[in-house]
Amino acid sequence: MTHPTPSALTPPATVHGSVGHACEPDPNLKKLTPVEPSKPRAKRRVMTPVCVIGQGEITDFIAQTLASRRPRRYDVERVDAPDQPRLGDHSLTAALQTPQEHLAILVPAEGDAATTTLEQVQRLTAGEHPPLVLVALAEPRHTEALPLIRGGATDVLLGADQAERVNDRVDAAARRLEVHRHARLNEQRLRHRVRRLTRSCRDSQDQLDRLSEDLVAAYQNLAGQMQHVVQSTQYSALVKSELDLEQLLRKTLEHLVERAGPTNAAVFLPAVGDEYALGGYVNYDCPDDAADMLLNHLADVLAPRVAEHEGTVHVSDDATLVKWLGDDAAWLGDSHVIGFTAKHDGEPLAVVSLFRDADQPFPADLLTAVAAIAPLMGETLARLIRVHHRGGHIEEGPAYDEPAWA
Repeated sequence: MTHPTPSALTPPATVHGSVGHACEPDPNLKKLTPVEPSKPRAKRRVMTPVCVIGQGEITDFIAQTLASRRPRRYDVERVDAPDQPRLGDHSLTAALQTPQEHLAILVPAEGDAATTTLEQVQRLTAGEHPPLVLVALAEPRHTEALPLIRGGATDVLLGADQAERVNDRVDAAARRLEVHRHARLNEQRLRHRVRRLTRSCRDSQDQLDRLSEDLVAAYQNLAGQMQHVVQSTQYSALVKSELDLEQLLRKTLEHLVERAGPTNAAVFLPAVGDEYALGGYVNYDCPDDAADMLLNHLADVLAPRVAEHEGTVHVSDDATLVKWLGDDAAWLGDSHVIGFTAKHDGEPLAVVSLFRDADQPFPADLLTAVAAIAPLMGETLARLIRVHHRGGHIEEGPAYDEPAWA
């Protein structure tokens, strides 16, 4: 078996063009400059204000010791006396009125009594935002330390001529300042949240009050509608099959007296023109010999006025009654009066009046019953009239000459 020689193999295809020319960079492209990653910004160090109060070498030593520390931690201000000290561009008294943490280092003068130092401490700590007071004593006087602490000093530095001791005690006081600062910030945050919660609670309470008022109004409206339905249903069941006028008037007055309690009641029916005649009545406390005269007079003066009024008439005082009836109000003096008109298609078919002594006012639910009865009574009277007209039982002339019943 023979193998083909390398020369017998198919030569590779020739590649046209220069490979080196294809790798050359495009002179139109701009040279990109590598971007160095940004360095994290260093946090700004918060300087603690320190006021060194006093005179003498110890005062200078403490101020220089704190000011020369690296890195700087304290904004040091040296003043001569606690009466009118300076802290930066403001007096220390003014600076203590701002909610910023301060540290005051009090160096008593040589020869000062302990009571003088205590008074100075108390004066420094009497502001609205007092500093932490560090009392520096050149000589160890342990008997003065406890009264100074009780008087308001945060700490007492014994041996203030040693830099290491000064730095340690001031650093400890600064840490307490930081604790106070965080506590103040937390208090501010809590106060802010409490104010927000208080506003939210107040808004929620207002919304709840409005909702409660709406619910009460809706309940009262629904209760009124239900009462109206109940009254309408009861009266409709009572008179729906009634075809006798006398029985209709009797049942209507009995139904009203049952709702109102003992009372005088009368039904006035249209007569000729705008006149009304007594159709029936219930006598509660009127004298028997005067009842007919009173009711016939009311048919002349009260019934037309009630028929002209839209809705229910409720009079509970003599002044309103005089306004309504004028001199004729004397017939119903010291009485409560309720009147309504039974209408059908805008035409009055009957006027009903209830009245009794003012010492026995009508119940409030009676007005609801009256409002429910009036339209049903009008419809029933209209139906009764239609039936009698079809039967030919109603003649021309006045509708009623005498009361249907008494």
